[in-house]
Amino acid sequence: YRLETILRLDPGRLDSRRKLVQVLTAMGRFRDAQEHLEQYLLKESPDDPELLTQLGQCQRGLGQYERATTTFRRAIELKLDHFPAYAQLAGTYRYDLKQPEQGDEWITKMILASADSVEVYTLAASYFYGAQNYSAALKWAEEAIKRDTSNVDMFLVAADSSRRLEQFDSAEKYAQQAVNLAPERSDAYSVYAAIQSAQGQLPAAIKTLETAVSKVKDKGPIYWTLAGMQIDAGSFAEAEKTIKDLEGTSYPRAQVEFLRGRLLVGQQQWFLAARKLESVRPDVANSSDLVKQVDFLLGICYAQMGNLDQSLAAYSKAMTQDPLWP
Repeated sequence: YRLETILRLDPGRLDSRRKLVQVLTAMGRFRDAQEHLEQYLLKESPDDPELLTQLGQCQRGLGQYERATTTFRRAIELKLDHFPAYAQLAGTYRYDLKQPEQGDEWITKMILASADSVEVYTLAASYFYGAQNYSAALKWAEEAIKRDTSNVDMFLVAADSSRRLEQFDSAEKYAQQAVNLAPERSDAYSVYAAIQSAQGQLPAAIKTLETAVSKVKDKGPIYWTLAGMQIDAGSFAEAEKTIKDLEGTSYPRAQVEFLRGRLLVGQQQWFLAARKLESVRPDVANSSDLVKQVDFLLGICYAQMGNLDQSLAAYSKAMTQDPLWP
């Protein structure tokens, strides 16, 4: 709001307008950001690749996907090493236009256009990690790490990709380095605990998360993961306490209630669990990961209650979300 006030008083402050566009884009106010770009900044600098990339982000956020691809391509034509435009263009093709091969092709072009760039390897690793191509994500994360040994995000991508590829020694090594570099980051401990859990070391994973509680500022994600693991371990009293701790944070209420549903399933309180999960489902419908878990757990509850038709329907919904899960 301060930047908007400055611009009302002095519309010619292009530096402030650039900062405002960044803020508006981060807030998801794409139409407002687009207006500042088209009516002011791009009139002054029509061939600025950074501004064009921001305009493409706005168009993408507003669902104008074809226009966005044209804008990103223009940014790349003007500056072949403006790598954020490649990443945005690739993401638009893969996720928005459902043309993953085109997206991958633009990432390849970005890599070929670079000269041994940490930025490019980081963008490539992030892209492939989001695409669940964990072999490629690991490859480019390792290239980024070779050139920047303080890149915590890439250590985490390498760790989690290694876990999913069942390369657990490498996964633990990368996760430990991430924790050492950023002991205040909750995601570092969560990834480390996930690696331990994947190897059947659930008590060790729980201990990792319990240690993290005293070290991180953002405790919500730690409580969330810890409660889930405590439920898996059958430590229901501890899970109940952790969920209460989670309620004291700003963590999304629907996810807290989902954990309560999971806890009731673990305690075999089938009717109460079903009612809780049914009430939560509309609030997590936009999260494919959570809604498939809700449907799967509902399938278990209905089966235990003898409602086989409802159980099969719930399992079918879960499989529709992700045919390879659980």
